[in-house]
Amino acid sequence: MSEKGNAKSGKMLKVLFIRPPGNLGILTKISSSDHPINILYLAAYLREQGHHVRLYDMEVQPNSAKDIRHVLKRYSPDVACISCMTPVIATGHKIASIIKRHSKGILTVVGGAHVTAIPEETMDSFPDFDVGVVGEGELTLAEICERFSSQRDCGNTKGIEGTVYRNGKKVVLAPPRQLITDLDSLPFPARDLLDFEAYRGGSKSGISHSKYRITQIFTSRGCPFMCTFCAIHLTSHRRVRFRSVDDIVAEIKACMDKYGINHFCIHDDTFSLKESRVAEICSRLKELGVSWDCDTRVDTITEKMIKMMADSGCKRIAFGVESGSPRILKLIKKNVTLDQVKKAFKWTKKQGMMSCAYFIIGSHPDENLDDIEMTKRLMKEIKADIVNLAIGVPYPGTELFDDLKRRGFLKNLKWEHYMHYNAEPVWRTEHFSPKELVNLQKSLIKEYYLRPSYIISRLVKIRSAKELGYWISSGMVTLKYLFQKKV
Repeated sequence: MSEKGNAKSGKMLKVLFIRPPGNLGILTKISSSDHPINILYLAAYLREQGHHVRLYDMEVQPNSAKDIRHVLKRYSPDVACISCMTPVIATGHKIASIIKRHSKGILTVVGGAHVTAIPEETMDSFPDFDVGVVGEGELTLAEICERFSSQRDCGNTKGIEGTVYRNGKKVVLAPPRQLITDLDSLPFPARDLLDFEAYRGGSKSGISHSKYRITQIFTSRGCPFMCTFCAIHLTSHRRVRFRSVDDIVAEIKACMDKYGINHFCIHDDTFSLKESRVAEICSRLKELGVSWDCDTRVDTITEKMIKMMADSGCKRIAFGVESGSPRILKLIKKNVTLDQVKKAFKWTKKQGMMSCAYFIIGSHPDENLDDIEMTKRLMKEIKADIVNLAIGVPYPGTELFDDLKRRGFLKNLKWEHYMHYNAEPVWRTEHFSPKELVNLQKSLIKEYYLRPSYIISRLVKIRSAKELGYWISSGMVTLKYLFQKKV
């Protein structure tokens, strides 16, 4: 049972939620170990409807074909829900195929950003998915399970709003489902399904499980901005829906009391949209005595807000900077200024918080070496504690995807290559080949982190043996990645 809400009566199904393994290679040791909160929301909601739920998180659990068959034999699910971002959609389908070979009677449901972006193409390409959830999942998945529980036939799930399904040999996209307006009505994520000890890698860069007991939390859904490289609007939409502060605090207290959580990663796309709301949340977090971090934008933050955040226990702020070129910032519709970037990092540093800067190489097809040079200069000027430098990925449903496709720059649709790190792109830009994009990425990362001034500044901020161990381990993994011969 979730921390709020009561189970409803009805025919119970056994529902297995699956997160496929990522393919970050060696970088998995320092990243990609977040709790799958979106999946846990779905699990909690289905449990409220009277179903039995279980999580199989293949990012942190054994994930061979033999392991999958063992889980299926032990649990005997009626429904398997596989959550797939674009890079793991093929892996997700392999899992669905194993499930179908184990038992054709198990309903296989695919959800996530990929099927939401290209629903018909996904179902056409991956025949072992019985039905796809398009967009926000709680209400749609509940209706799928309600229909399936009354008659164990995947054909009985046809026509449900917010789905894509097969009608004979034809793939049909049903009408969209309305968004959930009252987020407080949802049960808290089913964290009791987690094996907390399995999540031992890095949660956020600079925030280590060796120092904190961590979970992630959403205080809102949606992002109102129009960045051309971002696909988040596909699932959470541009209209922002806020949870009440009382509901957020109730979830935090439940996590503290039940699981001993003492650090919360706020996973909102842009935390600082409303100053009055930030102030109220900061006040309540300070009373609870927990630490936390968040992601936000440089044009929605003020020095006053950063001071409030630091005073309430915020340890880290990550800003999406993307580029040091004003021209590129306009082309990708980021619409921030370099002055805003510099002020945000200056204010964060002044309050003694860790700062993280997200940059992208190849965020727009027209980016050239002059733009890259401006990015390099800005990286060194703002002196962020952590720089994450990604290759811009043309995810389906983004303007970047459409632009590259229109120009003929997409070589193929090998989705496992659609990654920010650890994969050579299967696309090019106007000025850079796939190999050149990877070389530029690694070159800028090396140049930033291997500077003696950065290493010294990092070392003098370390306050404990555990913290030292984290940074040494992270540094060694990063070096191995940067100097490996093949991506």
